[in-house]
Amino acid sequence: MIATQDVYDFCLKMLQDKKQFFVFLQGRGGTGKTHTIRRIAAALKPSQYLLMSATNTGAREIGGETIYKALKIPLNLFDTDSIKYAHCPDLEFVVFDEVSMLAGKLLKFLDKALRKKTGKKELFGGCSVLLSGDLRQLSVGDDRIFQADNWHLFERIELKKSIRHTADQEFADRLSRWAEGEVHPWDLQFFKKRELCPDGLDYKTVAQAFLAFPPGKNVILCANGEAVDRFNEAIVKEIKPNQNVQQTYRHVLQKKMERVRGPPHYEEQEQDGCFHVAEGLAVLFTGQMVSTENFRVKSGTHGVILGFEKDDGLVNRLRIEIHGRPYHFIRHYIQQPIYGNLRSLVSLRFELVNAYACVVHRAQGMTLDKAIVDTSNGLGTSMGYTAFSRVRTAADLFITHLPKKTDFSELRHIITADELVTGVLAEQPLLDLMPKSEELVKENKEAAT
Repeated sequence: MIATQDVYDFCLKMLQDKKQFFVFLQGRGGTGKTHTIRRIAAALKPSQYLLMSATNTGAREIGGETIYKALKIPLNLFDTDSIKYAHCPDLEFVVFDEVSMLAGKLLKFLDKALRKKTGKKELFGGCSVLLSGDLRQLSVGDDRIFQADNWHLFERIELKKSIRHTADQEFADRLSRWAEGEVHPWDLQFFKKRELCPDGLDYKTVAQAFLAFPPGKNVILCANGEAVDRFNEAIVKEIKPNQNVQQTYRHVLQKKMERVRGPPHYEEQEQDGCFHVAEGLAVLFTGQMVSTENFRVKSGTHGVILGFEKDDGLVNRLRIEIHGRPYHFIRHYIQQPIYGNLRSLVSLRFELVNAYACVVHRAQGMTLDKAIVDTSNGLGTSMGYTAFSRVRTAADLFITHLPKKTDFSELRHIITADELVTGVLAEQPLLDLMPKSEELVKENKEAAT
């Protein structure tokens, strides 16, 4: 069985020998993909590597940036001529993490962008490329990365030994089965023991169970934003903050009509969601924000609200405690285009949500201390496996409610594998590292001395 050390040795040897490689590192949640990427990067100079992920969470975990930020991706993915990149002649190793969340057209864009960054005409600008992730987890839609024209260039290395779940091998074995959509009658009893609301979904019961958890990285994982709002609201009610709770939309438009005197008009953008504001409520940053003290906060950072101020009825300033220190944040400006008969259209937003519940894809790549998965209305393809694999042991996992049926067929509504992915993985060639592993370790040690 291939270990993370084998992958590390292979990549380092190929980079030292200046041999270009294209590898897809496939591994289920908790198999050590992130750890491996960090180790390889630590052995290189910063100018030699570029670490990117499809999600903010993934980018934070590997110590990189989202692909959209790193490559300045435009709305028209085919328009690379207008993008100006800093010249990176020393760039050798590029990582593309959380590949299940990346569209196929981005792989073609990556080839063009790297050629421009390095100034070299070779494939991917002469860089070795490591795609990393779990294709069995959530995807972006119809345009899948394995449907890209240049996907065939990549050989697969598969990590199968779970590091996250070493304390509960039985749970690890269950996850392996669920990843491929395999459920057994006895799985029903497993979920029944983890069910918080056997008689029907009750938000108050779930909120009380969540608040009873020991402090830690605990989240309620939901299939959609509507459920997220309901659970966050239920928890806020149970917390009973000292001051009145305000509900504010994350995104507002500031409008001012041409040649009209007076203050601007604010229009809340409901489709972008809202969050609850009160002293003591926990929040999660969903994007980068900068405080008035010039403290830069990355996506995925947790904080606690210490207070807030309003302008014309709109929450506009927040005081948030992060790592024991208070910082002040205002709604940040996004754009100011000329639009129709409006003199200005200013978009203002908080990159914040309440930190109690979130949609499943926001937790992809995270390791949680405790997780409650809302199964009351079923889960989409790959969603159940993605959510259940966030925790280390079965004792850390709970579900809200299983719809009543006479047999275990309801599990099909929460554990559904992606059959297309199963076919792709079966066809993709495997790169066998095992025969070379001991030799590579020896050569790396000799090179180090």
